[in-house]
Amino acid sequence: ASLVLMACLVGLKTHAADGRGTVSVIRGDGVQVNFEVELALTPASRGAGLMHRTTLPARHGMWFDFGVDSDIVMWMKDTPLSLDMLFVNAAGQLVALVEHTRPHSTERIRARRQARYVLELRAGTARRYGLGIGDAVLLRR
Repeated sequence: ASLVLMACLVGLKTHAADGRGTVSVIRGDGVQVNFEVELALTPASRGAGLMHRTTLPARHGMWFDFGVDSDIVMWMKDTPLSLDMLFVNAAGQLVALVEHTRPHSTERIRARRQARYVLELRAGTARRYGLGIGDAVLLRR
């Protein structure tokens, strides 16, 4: 099944996150990098995402859970920050990475492989910490 998510929907107000957690990315060389995340687990919180946010602290982000591996499509409408989007499959493997998204863009952002999760971080974070395809990703609540 194909799942389409637009990171923010026209007229949708920002919703509170569904909690917080820590995401650990374990790089191929064994180094673990941790990020504090807000959880977007419901349609409302996934739809609001990081829209209208003007700041995002270093090593913080948002974790989207879509329930099953599927074709995920994101966009940046009403999102003023440039982001790195890390697409993670249900097995916890980083399968796609889109860096430096364009703020306020309605261009569709897709993973070339199915994923269950998306981790959004400040633009440049993936490169700064050496994150890449094949890294293991784990959420702790």
